[in-house]
Amino acid sequence: MVLTCKGYPGGSLPLLELVTELGRLGFIKADLVDMDKKIPSNGKVSDYDTYFGICKHPDFEIHRRLDIKVYPPENFAFALLHFTGSDHFNRSIRYLARKKGWRLNECGVFEAIRDGEKTTVANKSLLYCETEQEIFDFFHIPYKTPRDRNGFDKDAWNEIFHTSEVNDSHIKLLQSSDY
Repeated sequence: MVLTCKGYPGGSLPLLELVTELGRLGFIKADLVDMDKKIPSNGKVSDYDTYFGICKHPDFEIHRRLDIKVYPPENFAFALLHFTGSDHFNRSIRYLARKKGWRLNECGVFEAIRDGEKTTVANKSLLYCETEQEIFDFFHIPYKTPRDRNGFDKDAWNEIFHTSEVNDSHIKLLQSSDY
C-alpha cells in the first residue's frame, strides 16, 4: 500500500494511527516490525515511514504480507510507478534514465554523475510530477497503465532507447537554486 500525507515531512504521521486501527479491526494479524520502536514519541515524520505486517481479510483463509509506505506528495507519482510496474518494466525505464545521465527511483529522477565505478547522485529530484502520466511524458514514452506494464515488447523498447528525447515542455523542472 502506497500512501501520501499532506504536510509530509514534518507533519503528523498517519502510519501509526492507520496500523493501530487496522489491528483493532482484526485485519492485521502480526507485526513484522515493532511500531513502538519505529515511531518517534512525538509522532512526527522522520525516516520511519514503512510498516511490514501480516494481514487476513475476514472472507478469506489465506494470510498475506502487508507493506505500507508513506511518501511525501512530491514523491508519490514516482512511488506509484515503482510499485505498480513489473520488475522488467521498472528495470527498462530505469535503464532509459541511466542512458540520459539520471537515476530514477521511487523518490524521483535525479542527476547522476558517473566517474568510472563511482556514481554521485543529486539529493533533489530534477522534476515534480503529480501523476505517472507526467513521468512517461518526461521520458517521451507512451503511457501504459499498471495492468499493461507486465508485457515486454522488445521492438518498442529498442525504438524508445534509440529515439527517445526528453519532453519537458509542460513539466516543472527544478532549478539548481531549488536544491
